[in-house]
Amino acid sequence: MKRTITLLSVLLYAAAACSAALAAETPLDMPVAQPGAPKLTIQEIEEAVENLNTYIGGYPPRLSSEQQRNQVYETWKRALREARRQDKARPGSEQVLHLLAELYRQGHNLDVRTSADLAVETIDSCLARFPKSLGCNFSASYFYLSVNPKYAPKGEQALLTLRGIFAPDVNIEVERGLVYAYVMQQRRADALKQIDYYLTLEPGADWALQFKRGLEDGEIKLQEE
Repeated sequence: MKRTITLLSVLLYAAAACSAALAAETPLDMPVAQPGAPKLTIQEIEEAVENLNTYIGGYPPRLSSEQQRNQVYETWKRALREARRQDKARPGSEQVLHLLAELYRQGHNLDVRTSADLAVETIDSCLARFPKSLGCNFSASYFYLSVNPKYAPKGEQALLTLRGIFAPDVNIEVERGLVYAYVMQQRRADALKQIDYYLTLEPGADWALQFKRGLEDGEIKLQEE
């Protein structure tokens, strides 16, 4: 799946890039499923996924060396195998589907073969069964807004669902994500309106002000790499 790079994504992930993000030299293999009872609890897998997000929760991954990349890959493989075992033991579990969605999403950031397709399959399956799932809607927004713009409507829909779930409270992460969704869809007016709303929640946010200037000046454009 071709990944789209935008000025927005460059700004959002500048901190990660500045921490010596390592571009994947060669794609990694999807691990083979291993039968047997789970050796990690659901909670332990959740902790592993959370820790992995430090390194491969976004793109580009925050990796400083090939050695670190290999270490993260080994940790990711173990977490995925255990999540798959839990899926066999608890088929149809929303919690497990969310963990698998996150792991496949992380795998795509790490450049693991077939991760993107499996992320799509798992996210869509989870949302078909559990349309109001907080976890799977967040996974959908992160994933679908980090790949090709043709998937951006699915990311937007996930964010709008989350907005409805949180209402009347406001989730700032959801509102930030909607800026990205509108930019990716070339919806300039909607993006500017959303940025203005976001700035009422976080006045003076540098990234939002930069985006606003870029949109007003016509400097933000989508391009495929």
